[in-house]
Amino acid sequence: AENSEFSEWLLQWGPLHSVLERKEPERFNALREKQISDYEDTYQMLSDTELKPSGLVGNTDAERTIGVRAMASAKKEFLNGLRPLVEEMLGSYLKARWRLN
Repeated sequence: AENSEFSEWLLQWGPLHSVLERKEPERFNALREKQISDYEDTYQMLSDTELKPSGLVGNTDAERTIGVRAMASAKKEFLNGLRPLVEEMLGSYLKARWRLN
């Protein structure tokens, strides 16, 4: 598990985000802005394709549900965007460390 999941865990680690924000502020902030835009676009798309046809616009629970889905999608894209920054900074340290027999 360490070999396959460590880099995914590292992408989500808050202190690393702070380092990336200090070292590469323009790139990091562009990814944050894209995350917000992705959230808004995904939320609107889900609202148009799922809530409106079902007559659930204005339903707090339904809106909260698609909001969670939109946030998860935007976060996934944000983390995927961080991957090149992390690999540039920590590339050699992210190679598999344990042999699996």
